[in-house]
Amino acid sequence: MLEKNKINYIYPTQPQEYDFKNLTAGQTLIVRGLGLSFFDAVAMLTTGRGGQFEPGADGYLIYRPSGKEPKIVAGSRLGVPLKAKGRNEKRNDERAQAHFYCEMVSRNAAKRQCCRG
Repeated sequence: MLEKNKINYIYPTQPQEYDFKNLTAGQTLIVRGLGLSFFDAVAMLTTGRGGQFEPGADGYLIYRPSGKEPKIVAGSRLGVPLKAKGRNEKRNDERAQAHFYCEMVSRNAAKRQCCRG
């Protein structure tokens, strides 16, 4: 059915592994998965094909298509994009020290909790 209707289907994986060159403007592409790779694929198929974002009069960005984009149909098992992750409050030049949760950390935390009264 997909071939008959000239629809391309992409399963969840790294978008740089796909050969998007053969997708023509307006051709339907089904992308399964709404995680970070989905957004990479959308960028490759929109701004990567010459589309541009411009500021609108209201301050919001407006996407101006190049006309080379395929029609993107997206979905996931849950039907919604993944929840956003917590904000990273480190500076670019700052490195975080790894911390491991172990029995000693647990005992120390319990002691501190007991002492708060």
